Amino acid sequence: GYIIPKATLNLSSYDLENANVSSKKFSIPTVSLDSGIYLDREFQFLENKMTQTLEPRISYNYTPYRDQSMIPLFDTGLLDLNQYSIFSANQFVGGDRVIDANQLTIGLTTRYIDTKGTERLSGTLAQIHYINSRDVLKESQFSSSYQSDSSDLYINAYAKITNSLTGNGEWQYNPDDSATNRLTISSKFSPQPGKLIDAGYRFI
Repeated sequence: GYIIPKATLNLSSYDLENANVSSKKFSIPTVSLDSGIYLDREFQFLENKMTQTLEPRISYNYTPYRDQSMIPLFDTGLLDLNQYSIFSANQFVGGDRVIDANQLTIGLTTRYIDTKGTERLSGTLAQIHYINSRDVLKESQFSSSYQSDSSDLYINAYAKITNSLTGNGEWQYNPDDSATNRLTISSKFSPQPGKLIDAGYRFI
């Protein structure tokens, strides 16, 4: 297992023309604690020996609120949920906003690995739970639908069906509205180097 404490400081300085303010600086600290444990067991599947892992993970992030509304959004937007961003302290990509956070992310991953070390099947389930409201998202350019006690439920599944064929699926489900916000299903078939069939379906 592991426990990783972390502290970061986001420093930004702007010199703006034809804006409401000529210049603006802000410094926003973030503290986080990431923890997880790795468990595994061996079992027999048909005539094959396999290893199953169980990897629970809990991450806590805290960032105080700082008013950033006077800064234009040059290249910043909210991240899409994926198995990496859902554990991120800052849910923005780009440097113009740092989200205020008092949140707990809980996730669980399981993998099925064969004797050669090949990951044949894996799945991840994760969700962010917000302890406080995120005041940065109250700016007019952000949708009020982002304000909730928890994020969408994120589910990911991967399968290596054969050495040539793989499949992957990502599902972003809103339990409050009983609605799917995002769904991606993809598959790759590569019988030999230089030959590839790639097919996918995306719903947003």
